[in-house]
Amino acid sequence: MLLSILYIIFNLKSTVFLIIKNAKIRKKFLNISEQVELLKRRGLFFEDENRLRFYLKHINYYHLSAYFKTFQNNYENFKSDTSFEDILDLYNFDKKLRLLLLDILERIEISFKSVLSHDITKYRDDLYWYLPEKNNYGEIFEKIEKIIESLKNSKEIYIKHFFEKYREEKNIPAWIFFEGLTFGECSLIARNLDDSNKKTIASFYKLPKRTCIQMLHHLSILRNLCAHHSWVWNRSFTFRTSLYRKYQEEFSDIGDDSLYMLLISIQIFIKKISPNSDWLDNLEKLIDDYNIEIHRMGFPKDWKQRLEPISN
Repeated sequence: MLLSILYIIFNLKSTVFLIIKNAKIRKKFLNISEQVELLKRRGLFFEDENRLRFYLKHINYYHLSAYFKTFQNNYENFKSDTSFEDILDLYNFDKKLRLLLLDILERIEISFKSVLSHDITKYRDDLYWYLPEKNNYGEIFEKIEKIIESLKNSKEIYIKHFFEKYREEKNIPAWIFFEGLTFGECSLIARNLDDSNKKTIASFYKLPKRTCIQMLHHLSILRNLCAHHSWVWNRSFTFRTSLYRKYQEEFSDIGDDSLYMLLISIQIFIKKISPNSDWLDNLEKLIDDYNIEIHRMGFPKDWKQRLEPISN
């Protein structure tokens, strides 16, 4: 009886797989003229069709469609009096927001790399502590090996110079190694270090160990979204940010999947790295310039006043 049931389940799964595999995409390719007509039918207002065509050619309908949703009733038809300029303004706001975030995230990334290359190297008293055989990297062992080999074979001048000067060396010291990694790769290594090494990182920022490593991981994801031109202004993030215990109660009314939660993390790090930073002033000006409704971003009304006094 059990074998019969298993046989039926197996065949059912196989049938579903074949249906999915053989299913054809029903979406039809639309040229620029057809895209314009579709936007007309959905109620989008625009004064200059040539201007609309220009942006559809150079930005891409699908990329712009991420900004349509704010102005649509049912993810198809636009709300009355919605103009293409409204969408373009939101697109430009999000672009400038990403650039602002990239600037501030760069400071955190560089600081993080410095901790890995200096503080942990000092703690372990080993120039090559990052090597796979010296850590319990587990499932990412081979991935780290590939990263190392790729970097050693890099055409970057500072890598070539090191091996030309120190021909007997087989590996590069930590401070050169981490200089060549991405924020995400640094986060990957940090997440797979043992607790004593994680504590060294967290101690530098005066944060709890688990919270610090998690925050850096989430900020590396935000950095990638910004660098790859993904929309961020009102994004719901798939991960959940558990706030530093010190601020859990104060920010308990904020959705833990919102951009604002990541801004809290940024501010905690920036207060340590660049205490005189004016990034919040720049963000406030950007929001005011584009008249953005902050509740759509998951921001509280007093968003800036709540972020300013944060320190770790």
